[in-house]
Amino acid sequence: MYKVIERFEDAQDNGHEYQGGDNYPRDGVEVSEERFTEISTTNNRRNLIAIKLFEDDT
Repeated sequence: MYKVIERFEDAQDNGHEYQGGDNYPRDGVEVSEERFTEISTTNNRRNLIAIKLFEDDT
């Protein structure tokens, strides 16, 4: 499961605003592996890591 660690507006999700602590992506939204890579690294417009993969303990 990915969690948002830095607030951002997702241009590929109609500008939806994600806040720190939110799950990414939100329910009902499909995201490509390329997009996960883009926003989980600094290889994006803002040059910051916005999401991080967390292990699901359930």
